[in-house]
Amino acid sequence: MNIRGWCPSLFAPMESGDGWLLRVRPRHAILSAANARRIAVAAAEHGNGIIELTHRGNLQIRGLSPASAATFADRMVAAGLGDAGPNLLVSPLAGEDPDVDPQTIAIADALHAAGSGELPDKFLFLVDGGGKAGLSDIRADIVGRADAGQWAIWIDGETQGAACKPAC
Repeated sequence: MNIRGWCPSLFAPMESGDGWLLRVRPRHAILSAANARRIAVAAAEHGNGIIELTHRGNLQIRGLSPASAATFADRMVAAGLGDAGPNLLVSPLAGEDPDVDPQTIAIADALHAAGSGELPDKFLFLVDGGGKAGLSDIRADIVGRADAGQWAIWIDGETQGAACKPAC
């Protein structure tokens, strides 16, 4: 299947010039070192070992066959990396950097729990809690950004309403 606007996923690989490719979507686009190693080992065993980082924080695995793509997907699900939630970028140092708003992960978890419903694959949420590695340069369809304990929402680049404190 190659439909304009369609994106491959862990469960729906896409044929490409070097075999099949699929994407792993780590929850909140945060990846532990242990899971990075799991993905790298599986990519080398089942594909050509090439891993690309997409704009939406997904990992694109290349050079798979239809059979190896299914085996790779099974390994990712077994490792807890079979996330089918919405495309969601979160401050990479949330929970580690004291300057990141403490509500960041709770807001991301609430968005994740709400799911993606009928949103297109390329729809992106961004939850920017600030801190040393803020995401102010990243564009997304819906952005929540913290500033001094208040959160503002942007939809398609336009500010929506006044800043508020979340009730997570």
